[in-house]
Amino acid sequence: MLSSQVKLIHANSPAVLTMPIYPEKAEQPFFMSIEELQERQDAGDQVIAHGSTNEPFAEIPTSQLDSLLMRNKQWLLENKFEGANFVVYPGNNFDKAALEVISKYHYMGGMNQSGNVNTTGVNGFNPLVIPRTIGHDLEICKRAVRLAADHSQCTVLNFHNFDSKNTINVKKYGTLLSYIDQTSGIEAIDFTDLWEMRRTEP
Repeated sequence: MLSSQVKLIHANSPAVLTMPIYPEKAEQPFFMSIEELQERQDAGDQVIAHGSTNEPFAEIPTSQLDSLLMRNKQWLLENKFEGANFVVYPGNNFDKAALEVISKYHYMGGMNQSGNVNTTGVNGFNPLVIPRTIGHDLEICKRAVRLAADHSQCTVLNFHNFDSKNTINVKKYGTLLSYIDQTSGIEAIDFTDLWEMRRTEP
């Protein structure tokens, strides 16, 4: 997550990671184990909640959504992950009823919004509908970074496994980090930082 709040971003800045889409998948391929996630948290990354890809928030009963969110947040708390107040949910799939349930468990959340450049302000937005740019194209990612720097915006770049079709590969990711590190006017932040900015800055 990148914000245009200070002069320079360094490529070793912390990232926001999500828990697996289901807690029991923590030991399976393509997902980090609990120990690996805790290691990343100890290194400065933030681990937050994730919605289920098979249970779209706007399409399941609110009672089922309530149980899903409660289960995932409880898993994070039991495993001492400090990002339990934040969530991401895929597919642009939410409605007013879903947002009311989400707000019981999380301060702030985001969804996959666009395969192209997407930015948001750090102030004056609904904290439960933060847009993300899918990190499938290096040039789109670079444009998102540049626009955030040029227009005092925040851009959230979303990556999955580097072998996934909707995520740039490791080499291009390294190129992106170098580009970010060389772009003045932005700072890498996590969900806690963005939440605090929204609450306290004019």
